[in-house]
Amino acid sequence: MDIFNNFNIRLKKDDLRLNRIALIVVAVSFPIVGIIINRIAPEIYDPLYLRLIIALLTVGVFTGTFFEKIKKKYRIYFDTLLVTIVIWTDFIAFMNNFSFQTSLIYIAAISIVSFALTSYKEVALFSVISLIITILFLLSSNIPTVDIFSFIVSIIFIQFVAFIVIRSKNNSEKKLKESEEKLQAIIRSSPDGIGISDINGNIEFVAPQTQALWGYNSEEFIGKHIYEVIDEKSHATVTNMIEELLKGNNLGALEYDMIRKDGSHFICEANCSLLYNNKNQPEGVVLYNETLQKGKKQKN
Repeated sequence: MDIFNNFNIRLKKDDLRLNRIALIVVAVSFPIVGIIINRIAPEIYDPLYLRLIIALLTVGVFTGTFFEKIKKKYRIYFDTLLVTIVIWTDFIAFMNNFSFQTSLIYIAAISIVSFALTSYKEVALFSVISLIITILFLLSSNIPTVDIFSFIVSIIFIQFVAFIVIRSKNNSEKKLKESEEKLQAIIRSSPDGIGISDINGNIEFVAPQTQALWGYNSEEFIGKHIYEVIDEKSHATVTNMIEELLKGNNLGALEYDMIRKDGSHFICEANCSLLYNNKNQPEGVVLYNETLQKGKKQKN
């Protein structure tokens, strides 16, 4: 595992966390909204038991995200739940002869689900399924043909916009992945020793040259704290260097007394810089040294 895999895992965890929040909101709000509608608009057909069933299904999907076997396919269950909600809103609109209120709710549901999908292929498939179901409901209703046409055009327009937006997002993600792969190739083929840690000093990535110099393989390196591979007398230098970087000052190349896996020491002259996240907050440190400098001085 390296820093690129760590970043991908982190992104997946963020995606899972956001989906869990969405599931909690749906599970709690669904029955509450149903109770409110039944109180203020009893003429609208909106049985509470159907809302409770969907809320329970939502709780089931939420619970499943904490089990490894289910979590691997949680996105399938999440998308299925979204489609179920859309079908339910379509059914409610149909039972109320597509009144203005229920039609508005259905269109809102279509919009939310379309933009919640992660792939433009998912949007295309969902659009076809939802459109077929909607047309069947509309043709079985008593509303005028012109209203049916307007309703269908509105849904197609929303889903077309969602398709374009999600496809653009997917293309951007594809380009980002290609850029990451190029960066990996550059780092792995670089003659310089490169290492990356998080802001707390836990090692997340080491280039092959760095592994060879220290004598650890990647699995042994990842997860170690930088102080485990740096002699104690250089700890103060490292701490001061990071403090200065956080203040916006780069001290340039500094010498560190390093410790190999076999216990031998060597002096490494290295530069360090900060890694920033998309919020411009420091989240890691990059250490790099030139091959010609890495064996400057050695001792047992």
